[in-house]
Parts: sequence; structure tokens; C-alpha cells
Amino acid sequence: MMLALRRNVSIAALLVLGWQAPAAVKIWQTPSAGRWDDPAHWLGGLPAAGDDVVITNAGAEVLVTAATPALNSLTLSRRLVCSNWTTRIEARMVSIGTGGAITLPPAFTESQMSNRVWIVCSNLTIEAGGKIDAAGKGYAGGGWHHRIERFRAGRRTRRNVGAWRGRRLRRTRRLGGVCNRSLDAAGWRDLWLRC
Repeated sequence: MMLALRRNVSIAALLVLGWQAPAAVKIWQTPSAGRWDDPAHWLGGLPAAGDDVVITNAGAEVLVTAATPALNSLTLSRRLVCSNWTTRIEARMVSIGTGGAITLPPAFTESQMSNRVWIVCSNLTIEAGGKIDAAGKGYAGGGWHHRIERFRAGRRTRRNVGAWRGRRLRRTRRLGGVCNRSLDAAGWRDLWLRC
């Protein structure tokens, strides 16, 4: 009876003091591209909260499509590609060594998922030759394949923008993939233009 009481008190004390199991080291073992969430690529299984993650294999490129667990550390000397808007790299310490990069897939258009580099950490170290690279990998722009919806007297009609070019719609300028247009919408109750 006394032994069971001591054991219960010891367990309660450890829980109150915030005891955690020791972190495991998870190493990317594939010398090529692959997905973060595929356990076959990791020595020791998928990374879990509190783990130390190492990605240093020559030729390794890891695709992350969802938030990582809250890691203890991430050591990177190869490519880590963040895909999707909600993808978050979370670790207490993030170290990007020579030849390492946290980057994005190629530029996206309006019909594709948007991407961003989102890192949550206490300490970020980027050595010479390491980088966070998002250059030229944002929104690629729309082009002229857009539609105008015209609402008049409760009737909706669609016309291809190309048919209106020069009459009611003229292109004024384009900045960094964002469409800026000038419209003559006299007599229209509402106008919807998707760029």
C-alpha cells in the first residue's frame, strides 16, 4: 500500500514538473526528393514533437505540405520545400548550413494553391551559403484569360475580356503579377472582374 502511494506521488510530481521523454534524433535517409510525411524516408520513423531533425544527405529535397510538429531542432544543409499556405516549420532551433535552403515550389497562378515560407522558432541560424529563398516563387500573374460578369435588369451575361478590350476595358498597368485595370462601367449595376 505504501509502495503504491509513493509511486503515484512520484508520477504526479513528474507530471507537475513538466517531465518529458528524451527527444529522438530523426535523420532523412533518402538521397533524393521525397515527402516529409512518408515514414520510409526517415531513420527512426516520422519526426514527432520534441525531436531533433537532421537533413544533410547529398541530393536530398524534402517537400513539406503541412505544419511540422513542434521540433526541438532542425538542422538542414539541403533543400526543404514548403508547399501550401498553412505549412509551418516549427522548431526551437533552426540551423540552415552551407548548401541548405528553405524554399518554395515554382510560382503559382490563380488556379493553384498559394505557398509561403513560415518558420516559427526561438533561434534561427543561417550560415554562409545557406538561405531562405522565395525569389520569383510567388504569384505568377493571371494573363488575359479573364471574364467579366455583367448584371443588368436581373439578367447576367458573361463576355470574354478579349471582346471588350479597347471599348469598355483597357489594360493600364501590371505590377509584380498583380493586375490593375481601368473600367468604363457606365450603366452597369455591378461588375465583377477576376484578375
